[in-house]
Amino acid sequence: MNKSVRNFESSIISKKGTILQCICNIRLIHDGRGRPREIEGVARDVTALIKTNEELKDAKELAERSLKVKELFLANMSHEIRTPMNGIIGVIDLLTGTHLDSEQHDYVNTVKKSSETLLNILNDILDLSKIEAGKMELKRVPANTHDTLDKLYSLYIQQARSKGIKIYLPGERRRARAHFGR
Repeated sequence: MNKSVRNFESSIISKKGTILQCICNIRLIHDGRGRPREIEGVARDVTALIKTNEELKDAKELAERSLKVKELFLANMSHEIRTPMNGIIGVIDLLTGTHLDSEQHDYVNTVKKSSETLLNILNDILDLSKIEAGKMELKRVPANTHDTLDKLYSLYIQQARSKGIKIYLPGERRRARAHFGR
């Protein structure tokens, strides 16, 4: 008659004197009269597995702490990053009020649109960081689809033309509308 298998963890000292963490599976074997005759079992060394799991846990905790620090840094840096870009855009606006020839005016407009696009990208990155850090406050504000489509058109028309792609904006775009997000 055999009893069920018993599983347990144990520390075992090896022949070299090192301590090994093991998972042991044993069962008691009885003779025909029901008396214990022998113990049968297997011990598996899981020392490396336990060490690896501990290292992974530590690495995960470190990565999570680092991510939290990055999120808080970016969430708190929004003003410091946006202010220089707004200064650049302000100087570009001043340039447009000066006497420029047609070519210079086109250059200034391209720089302005590129700067505004860069500011929008920075804003998106900073907003995402605020969301991740739990510091984002959402507001319902009107969005002018006409202006948005005009900006997108201006940004991509030259690249599209150089590749032989036509960009078509339907007539409704000409009617400026304010839409509210949900």
